[in-house]
Amino acid sequence: MNSFLQTAFLPRRILAVVLLAGAVAAAYFNSLHGAFVWDDIPTIVQSTSIEHFSSALDRPAAVNTTSGRPLVGLSLALNYALGGRKPVGFHIFNVLVHIAAALALFGFVRRLALLPRWAGRFEPHATGLALVVAALWALDPLQTQAVAYVIQRAESLMGLCYFLTLWLFLRSVGSRRPGIWRLLAVVACALGMTAKEVMVSAPVVVLLFDRTFIAGSFRRALASKRLFYSALFGTWLILFWLVASLGGNRDSSTGGFSAHASWVAYWLTQFSAIATYLKLAFFPSPLIFQYGTFWLPNAAAALPAALVVVPLLGLTVVALFRWPSIGFFGFWFFSILAVTSIVPGTVDMIVEHRMYVALAPLWILVAAGLYLWRRRLVFVVLGAAALAFAAVTVDRNRDYQTPLALWTDNVAKRPENALARYHLSYELLNEPGGAAKAQAQLEAAVKLDPDLYVAQYNLAVLLSLQPGQEDNAIAHFKEVIRIAPGYAEAQTNLAVLLYGRGRRPEATALLEEVVRQRPDSASALFNLARLLAADPQTRPEAHAEAMKALALDPAFPGAQALLGQLDNAEK
Repeated sequence: MNSFLQTAFLPRRILAVVLLAGAVAAAYFNSLHGAFVWDDIPTIVQSTSIEHFSSALDRPAAVNTTSGRPLVGLSLALNYALGGRKPVGFHIFNVLVHIAAALALFGFVRRLALLPRWAGRFEPHATGLALVVAALWALDPLQTQAVAYVIQRAESLMGLCYFLTLWLFLRSVGSRRPGIWRLLAVVACALGMTAKEVMVSAPVVVLLFDRTFIAGSFRRALASKRLFYSALFGTWLILFWLVASLGGNRDSSTGGFSAHASWVAYWLTQFSAIATYLKLAFFPSPLIFQYGTFWLPNAAAALPAALVVVPLLGLTVVALFRWPSIGFFGFWFFSILAVTSIVPGTVDMIVEHRMYVALAPLWILVAAGLYLWRRRLVFVVLGAAALAFAAVTVDRNRDYQTPLALWTDNVAKRPENALARYHLSYELLNEPGGAAKAQAQLEAAVKLDPDLYVAQYNLAVLLSLQPGQEDNAIAHFKEVIRIAPGYAEAQTNLAVLLYGRGRRPEATALLEEVVRQRPDSASALFNLARLLAADPQTRPEAHAEAMKALALDPAFPGAQALLGQLDNAEK
């Protein structure tokens, strides 16, 4: 690899940077045509906070992917300022962040290979090794979720800051002005804390890196750089403040501190999660957008994966003392996954973008080990792997072109995922003749997870539109209300169906409950008024409710007409 770089017209480092950036851009070019999917909708399409830089820093009304992550919010506001809500601009930004992260990793690995610790073993091919490691990391198809899925720039922005922190610190070693590089490393770390909580491990990883490769011990590392480490660990205060601003909770998703999942049950799933990540890092198939919520029935079910993960974790602990260079990379890998694997959640058991940074130590170890074993093979084998990865990445990006393609792929690979079937049904409704297919997906989703009330609700709505299916629709609407008692839309629809079946008292009681829950809802008031208007004895009440609806929304459709009908009836 380096012999090729040496014969090029450009200096080898510059040529390596150009090759790396070009390869990543080519692999992700078709992702620029991708659509907004899933969490992109509430955080980008439906969000007004991104329309101004000031409001981008506000806490959203509902906890979402940008909550407590101001750097992510500002990046969305920047995209909006430059091109509105056109998806292509957001995708370009994501690809550029990924390229920048790959270049930061390249710089870090190159300087790592040149450290005196190695006694020159990697020096002849330091640039080539850095290039293949960064290329394998950037082109690995496991990274597609963090790049092609727009809102997961939270992960890639954090990853960029993580690699910059390490590279800038390493850049300070041997520099005539180390203070400047260390200051920049602290700034990068602080920015990472505002992108995603996983950045919490960065100060510890830097200190361990210093102890392992530079200072030789924790005491010397801390003594020689006391001010630097005070500032670096001080960036935790930013993260703690941001987490506290959300009440220590990310809406019960993984990473929240008030989630409903059992700690032990969640931990058991994480043996499977980490084993899956390790397998996908080197054999990225099948890649799944949303794995769904699942629990292992007992500890025995976690045993096969635990037999992989626990020995690796044990070897990492041993290596930290006996083979510190290897131990460092094992610690780095596990520290990245620790936050999401230790703190339980209720939605995401396995998420591919969590491997964004954790892939780096794996590929560094593989490249270094292969280089020391068979120097002549390393560039051929790893170069071929990078090309294969690039081809699979291009293909995987096609799944992100439309929500329909993504959820269709998801259900094909994970048919037991009720949430994926629900989302697929929603997309099928927009297709010609898709109502029957959507209903089939919803029925399967409800069978898999009867408590998935959004699937129950949509199924009930579809059934209510079919003659002869009113009783089935009523049953599903009642299930929705049982699971989610305050679901006003389900109560309203159920009331309409009950009224049509001659069960007027039940219907009236439901609508009165909706109005009590949502007294500022013109729709709820109008529906109650329309129901009360059917009985001459309750028409005065109907008139009052219709007037309230009109006061809330003077343009509410049907309210004026209903008032006219009531006035004529009185005459």
